[in-house]
Amino acid sequence: MDSLLIVAATVVAVLIVLRTIAPTHKPSFTVSERVPTRGLAASVGGLGRACAKTERGKGVSAARVCRALKKTVAAAARKKEREKWESKLVDNAELLIGAAEAAKKMLGKSYMLGHVRGTPRIFALCKEIAEKTRGRVDKDLFIELVTRFSAAAPLTVDECGMLGDMLIFCLCGTICAAADGAERKGRAYDKGRADGADGRVDLDRITSDDYICGLIETAEDTDAVARMAENNGIDVDAAVAARRKYVAEVYALIACAAEAVKAFSALPRYEFYGLSAAYSVLEQSSEFSAADEKQKARVLSAVTATARKRKTGEVDFAKECVDYVAVSGGTVERYAVPRPRFRVTVRYVLPTSAAILAVVLFCVFSPPMFSAYYVLMFAVVVTAFYRIARVLTAQYYAPRSSGRDAHSIVYAVTGAKYLEQRLDMLRAVGHRLDASAKDRKLAVLYAKLLLECITVVICAAAQLFAIVFVARRFSPTAFFVACSACVAVALVGLFRSGAELSFKPLKSILTAAMIFAAIPSAAVTAFVLCIFGKRIKRLDISAAKRRFFAVVISAHVTAGATVICVGAVFCPPMTAVGCVFLVFPLIPFVVEKIYAAISEKPKRSDDTIKREDTSIDCGECFGGETKTKLCMLNNGSVYITCDNRGSVMLSDCEGGAPRGRFRSGAVCKIDAHAFDLTRCGGVFAKHKAVYRAVASGAEFIVEVVAPTELAACAYRITLINRTAATVTAELSVYAAPCDGNSSAAARAVGITVGGVANVGEKGMPSVVKHCLTLGAFRQAKLCAAVVFADDARGAEQSFAVAESDGFFDYAENCARGFSVRDVPIAPLLRGDHECAAELCDPRSPTLVYDACDGNALGDIAELKKYGFGLNAFLIDGRAEFGPSHRNGIKTLYGARDGAMIETARRIAVNTRKTDDLSETATEFMPYSTEGTLPVGKCVLRPRRPKRGIDITKNILTDGRLYAEFDGYGAAGGHCRVDGAGVEIPRAFVVIEADGEAWSPTVRPCGKGGMTARHHTGRSEYGCVYGGIAATLKVYPALGALGIVYELELDELTGEDRELAVMFAAETPRSLLPVRTAELNGGAMALSKIDGNGFAVFASEKISERAYTAQAYRSYGGVRRAERFLRGGDESALALSVAVRVGGGGNKRVSFLLAAKAGGLLARGIDVSAADGYIEDNIAFWSRLGAVRLLSSDDGFNAAYKASLYSAYINAARCDIDGDAIGALASGFALKYVDTSAVNARIYAACAKQTADGRFVGIGNGEPHCVLKTLLLPLVAADLAEFVGDPSVLDTDAVFAEDARGAADSASVTEHCLRAIDAAADMICSADGMDMAALYAALGIYSFRCDRTRKQRYRELMKSMWFVGNYRLGDGDALSKLVGNGTLFHTVFALSLYEAGDISAAYSALARAAASKTERIADSYAASILFYTTVTEKLLGIKVRGSKADIDPHTSDITPHIEFSYDCDGALTRIVVDDSVENGEWQMSVGRITYSHAKLDLEKGSDGAIVFRRCAPHH
Repeated sequence: MDSLLIVAATVVAVLIVLRTIAPTHKPSFTVSERVPTRGLAASVGGLGRACAKTERGKGVSAARVCRALKKTVAAAARKKEREKWESKLVDNAELLIGAAEAAKKMLGKSYMLGHVRGTPRIFALCKEIAEKTRGRVDKDLFIELVTRFSAAAPLTVDECGMLGDMLIFCLCGTICAAADGAERKGRAYDKGRADGADGRVDLDRITSDDYICGLIETAEDTDAVARMAENNGIDVDAAVAARRKYVAEVYALIACAAEAVKAFSALPRYEFYGLSAAYSVLEQSSEFSAADEKQKARVLSAVTATARKRKTGEVDFAKECVDYVAVSGGTVERYAVPRPRFRVTVRYVLPTSAAILAVVLFCVFSPPMFSAYYVLMFAVVVTAFYRIARVLTAQYYAPRSSGRDAHSIVYAVTGAKYLEQRLDMLRAVGHRLDASAKDRKLAVLYAKLLLECITVVICAAAQLFAIVFVARRFSPTAFFVACSACVAVALVGLFRSGAELSFKPLKSILTAAMIFAAIPSAAVTAFVLCIFGKRIKRLDISAAKRRFFAVVISAHVTAGATVICVGAVFCPPMTAVGCVFLVFPLIPFVVEKIYAAISEKPKRSDDTIKREDTSIDCGECFGGETKTKLCMLNNGSVYITCDNRGSVMLSDCEGGAPRGRFRSGAVCKIDAHAFDLTRCGGVFAKHKAVYRAVASGAEFIVEVVAPTELAACAYRITLINRTAATVTAELSVYAAPCDGNSSAAARAVGITVGGVANVGEKGMPSVVKHCLTLGAFRQAKLCAAVVFADDARGAEQSFAVAESDGFFDYAENCARGFSVRDVPIAPLLRGDHECAAELCDPRSPTLVYDACDGNALGDIAELKKYGFGLNAFLIDGRAEFGPSHRNGIKTLYGARDGAMIETARRIAVNTRKTDDLSETATEFMPYSTEGTLPVGKCVLRPRRPKRGIDITKNILTDGRLYAEFDGYGAAGGHCRVDGAGVEIPRAFVVIEADGEAWSPTVRPCGKGGMTARHHTGRSEYGCVYGGIAATLKVYPALGALGIVYELELDELTGEDRELAVMFAAETPRSLLPVRTAELNGGAMALSKIDGNGFAVFASEKISERAYTAQAYRSYGGVRRAERFLRGGDESALALSVAVRVGGGGNKRVSFLLAAKAGGLLARGIDVSAADGYIEDNIAFWSRLGAVRLLSSDDGFNAAYKASLYSAYINAARCDIDGDAIGALASGFALKYVDTSAVNARIYAACAKQTADGRFVGIGNGEPHCVLKTLLLPLVAADLAEFVGDPSVLDTDAVFAEDARGAADSASVTEHCLRAIDAAADMICSADGMDMAALYAALGIYSFRCDRTRKQRYRELMKSMWFVGNYRLGDGDALSKLVGNGTLFHTVFALSLYEAGDISAAYSALARAAASKTERIADSYAASILFYTTVTEKLLGIKVRGSKADIDPHTSDITPHIEFSYDCDGALTRIVVDDSVENGEWQMSVGRITYSHAKLDLEKGSDGAIVFRRCAPHH
């Protein structure tokens, strides 16, 4: 007995010494920057080339990582105040520790792998991936990187089988490294918090950012701490941001790594076998390629084992197997599986042989009675040797877990669970064997299972018999043999403890002792299980389970009492064994408590206080509500504001101050479904915003986060096709500078969407489109980002990070860790004019903080970074005086500023609560939402009828007001009366019937068949939907300073219909803040700034009024025309009227949008008044222009008419907007309409001119600055010649006021000369057109100036000889100046007329008139030039006062021309007879023919005057 113990101890000691002398590699891990996928792939490829050649090694040990992970988890679990990363680590502790332990067991075989520089090469690969992805690795990315590695270093099957465990080990190691660094920084932070609370400072740590953060968080005098930090060169704000970013990135690493560990732990070991070189060879066999993954894994394992036995390469043996299958027709598995198996020999043959030898020896050297005993103990000895043999065939052997509770402990230590499983398997194999009796493998398996069951039962019974026998006849050897199975378990535990250098395996000794104490229970349990047989499942019932355990415990106590009695008579020491048997029923409950005490699973305490709230996945839902909700995100450099209206605003605050503000978003079209963010509902969380819209066949989801690793806004866009058809999707992501964004050009803005990237021009909108195809019921996820950088190259470098795999998931986890507290702002901010102008800006909201509030400065600074314009005040009521500003914030003191304090408190915004918006509606505005959206919305496109004027955007005007209308509806406008101006809102009409709302215009909710048609002075829209034909006519109310919206409804189904019609006008932001009031027959909104505003009226009785847009809008669209909702924060006026239309009848309803600029002229509207307005409107526009062209080309006639109309309305728009130079340009054409208006515009332009001849608003160097400056002298000279009175240039006109407010005056001629002088000074920035204009002006005014100027002008003209001799009609030169649009054709035509090429000139005019890409009326400059060229060149009209010379320029391709001229009611009709191509023009009046072509326009003509050429005489 003693010899056996000595031998066992010697073996264990030798194994421990060997493991100590030749230890495995214990690696260390670091945390590096996250590397983009492209860079990581290149790095892995280089690593593969370095690892192509391998050597033998000692493997790698995971023990250190497992211990460090458990230690870190235990330390975090003990804390009552945890950082976010600690909470995340504790939450995933069981997963991580379990996965690390499982990986540690598998890595025990890593010594068998190929090594490079002392470590397995797959460890180097997995370490590289885990560290450089910062834990964010999924299966696809991992396979891609391993494939890149194996291209240079082919992997074996064993290496591929261990890839998953090795990656899990490396991920756990990376987590430990990150946690270790965070713990060090956390200790400095906690030290700072403690010192701040105690009012002391550790000067040795003052340079630590973490220490400063903790110090300033708890210090009472934060200003003193900030000054001290500044004196030491520390930026407190930068330190706080750096710490937040670091903690967020640690949190993200742990979260991503835990997710990856969970994913890879669920994968089977053979998941990556397909990456091995042998797999690719075996794939050449059709039999192998057709097998399932499990069969392939079994074959690959056999190939590996056989190749190792033959000491040949896996690839070579795989090729041999493929060749064998090709020749013999057999299977790869049959050839690859080796017949003799060492493991079978060691695991089964050797234990059995050793047991037989031991029993024989015991029988030879023992008395006969004991010999029989040893024979009966054969099963026990076999079991003991079998357990020891498991150590030789496996790297580590652990007995089956004994569970955690008393029930599982009893089941495990008695062997009941093992026997129950084997009996179930035995019955299952028996049933299959009955069905196929010739299956040899099933027979062998059945025999093996039967033998195991018999061995277990016999072993249990033999042990109980042995204990009773030893109590009767005691012998140390006999006692050892009886306990040998339990001793084997203890020896295995000792070996594992020495091999792992850990005390944890020593728990096996406790398990061995429990197995010995449970010997009686094991025998009884085995007997009961065999008796139950097929009814074994009945023991799962709780009542049967209780009876079963009662029987077992009773038998156990009986056996213990028997051993005590027998031992007391024959062998007193054995009474101790009997006592152990009696105590066993209490042991499982004691062990359960011990397990609970030593368990390494972190305990969860209800009183644990987390430093930060981790329930950040919970958010606030939105969609359809009337109040504004905000989600405010930031990463320290980019501040993002998302609202529930679909607005995403970006503020680039790199360096701490706002450098640019942008509007961003996503627009998508999936088949016929159009989506944008305005139509979405969703959820706002602390760390991200989620927008979601669902249609019948598609779904659109957009997630928005602020990534900490980039100055960017990150999107993840999910597109889902819910139909059975394949559809195409077009996704666009855009970013546009906000209005008034003076610093937008400071940074480059780039956009990337699904790998498609673009860097826009600085300060300009940018958009990236991505098209893809979605299969039936499939989805696609695309990552997008709007990045900010100093230049285009920096943006492109950011693209590499944003386009890497897992970017958004990592960014989301970083954002979750970065969001540390609620944003300090209410959902709504408002301004109010009640505050005195000298105190604050009435357009911005006012915030008031107590001077003692430590968060005041930080809150205000953060709000400004988000882009909110604020009036902020600090109020110190305890002091009477002090500094007027603190950190740029105005401070008010006690008695000195009492009245101002009272005003500030009265108007201040409550930053924690908001009220519903009532009739004092104002609107939150961090940014202006006006501006260009670079993505065309997916809306209906109206048909354009043939009738009407061919113009894209119509401008309706009465001279004091204008409103723009395009094919989609109203587009805004402006009004100005006597210096008072007001912006005209966009208004629209909505019809609702049977709960469905639509509009006759595309905006805001057009449906059905739609048309849009523009006329001179009015626009008309048509819509047929829901059995209603609606026609909307829009025209100015002349004299009432308003726009009439006349709606005519025709019922088409023959049934009476009850309709609700709403007229709404949404308040422009220039009027905010506003106050509203109810009027008789309408409503009014007035600005609190200047009292100007607008009003709406209806011709029918008003049933409802609303004062916010949310009353009728939801999910980004208009949803109702009645039953308005309450609340809201976007100011608007809406009137709803009830309309009844009889079956087949019609109904007219009129609305008036009236402007109040100084005074409100309109007081209401009715149908008769609307009829008067339209009649006046038609009459006014029918008289526009003196010339009426009636050629044989109707299209050309329409273009001629449209060009004059375009010139008139655009000039009116320029007048109202205050653009004097823009309005003056129309004088060349509008002199044929009203010369007094042109003269007034000349005086207005003079008032914009400074004394040096330059014009306000025209800078030197801007495009065509010379031409714009010369418009005044050119238009003035043209008008003087037209009216035939040069004295109009001699009247005085004032200059613009100088800096002192004084304004000189001079004659118009002097104004013109000074303009020419200024243009001559700017000649260095002139182009060809500017030079031509200057040359013309010099030639005209060289005869109207003094001698000095005349000489200088003529010398200048001589130096510009190249302009005077410029080859006219050079189209290539002109196209370089003005492009290839309608303006080019008109300028080219004019130059051809000057060159005398009449046919080519008319062809150019015809191309301009017939152009479809750019209509002549859509270009202001082209309209003026086209009308003037046709009138003065094609028609040849040259007017001087009341006289006119007619010299038409016709050719064989010009149409037949007739025109009339109206001179103050005197109409002259002219017909051009161009039958003769050459000769002088003569005119025929009746039967009289005149040899000249001069007309007296004041006399008119009774009939047509015919102009024809006189054929030349030869």
